[in-house]
Amino acid sequence: MKHYAGIDLSMETSHVCVVDADGCKVAAQCVDSTPEAISALLERHGPVERVVIETGRMTPW
Repeated sequence: MKHYAGIDLSMETSHVCVVDADGCKVAAQCVDSTPEAISALLERHGPVERVVIETGRMTPW
């Protein structure tokens, strides 16, 4: 089943929510705002088809 993720990026921690194709929540967790921590969470619930990130100062990474 396909999964999709939304990320609310902040300087210290980020909130990540993963939903399935029906829109049911698979995971919601606060993680450190590092590429490694975010990708580890997404890999646990993957494969993730698409990820959306709010725009802001952290978006360029």
